[in-house]
Order: sequence, then C-alpha cells, then structure tokens
Amino acid sequence: MDERIEYLMSRCEAIAEAAVRAEVLELLGLVLELHRAGLAGMMAAAAGAGDLEGLRAAWGRDERVRGLAELHGLELPAAAAGRGGFVPLAALAGSRARRDDGADRAGTTATQAQI
Repeated sequence: MDERIEYLMSRCEAIAEAAVRAEVLELLGLVLELHRAGLAGMMAAAAGAGDLEGLRAAWGRDERVRGLAELHGLELPAAAAGRGGFVPLAALAGSRARRDDGADRAGTTATQAQI
C-alpha cells in the first residue's frame, strides 16, 4: 500500500495545471488532518471513559470523531450521532473502499458498522 500511496502522490504532484494541483494536494492535507483530529479525539475519549458505553457516548459528543465516523460510513449510537455533511468514502465514484466482492475493506456490513 505504501508504494501505491507514493505513486499516487507523485501523480498528484505532477498535475500540470497549478490551481488543480494545489486543490488536490489541499484536499489530501485536509483529509489527513481530519483523520489526525478524529484519532486524537478517540484517544482522548478512551483515556477518560470508564466503560464501553461511556466511550461510545464520548465519541458521539466529539465533533471530530463524529466527522471521521461519518466519512467512513460508520454509525454512532442514534442519540449521539451528528451531521457533518460528509459524503461517505464508499459512495464516491471510483472509490477503492469496496473490494471486488462488494464488502468494504474492513469486512463489515451496515449492521456491523456501529462503533
């Protein structure tokens, strides 16, 4: 996977039109920042939660974690779910988020995707 990422990054950096190249690289940076912030929120919530339900509730209150979960099509408990306005990655045209057999990479179904 590392080689594929490096190849795709080099392709993005080689886009001839400067404005398009800058926007593609900005998008990649923003997605990485979203993941960094979401993971930081998850780690902070885990440090302060006493049990699984407390952890799930803390994730549901954290906008960063909700945004990351929504981006990946993961469901938070109904009472904690928010609306970040993200299009799930699997819904994007040409998405590599689904394997040839139709299951997503984590091997989950919609009912298994709850955090």
